[in-house]
Amino acid sequence: MGEVKLGQGSIRDIEFVTQYLQLEHGPGKPRQNLVTPTTLKALSALYNADILPQDEYRVLTEGYIFLRTVEHHLQLMHYRQTHTLPS
Repeated sequence: MGEVKLGQGSIRDIEFVTQYLQLEHGPGKPRQNLVTPTTLKALSALYNADILPQDEYRVLTEGYIFLRTVEHHLQLMHYRQTHTLPS
């Protein structure tokens, strides 16, 4: 069974990469507002600061949106908090 939140290539992996890049580059570029509370805004800021190449930005952003959409549908389908794809 797949995990959209905790499995390999999951939401958490995208969030981890994003937060790492914020920590690594944020202090050196305070005017570019790299440190934001949301993942999608942070990815956009990292791309605009030329830290993320366009193809990586696209993959991370589209992947994050897709996985969050799947997660929300799973939770609506089962009427409970779940992150596991049905078998």
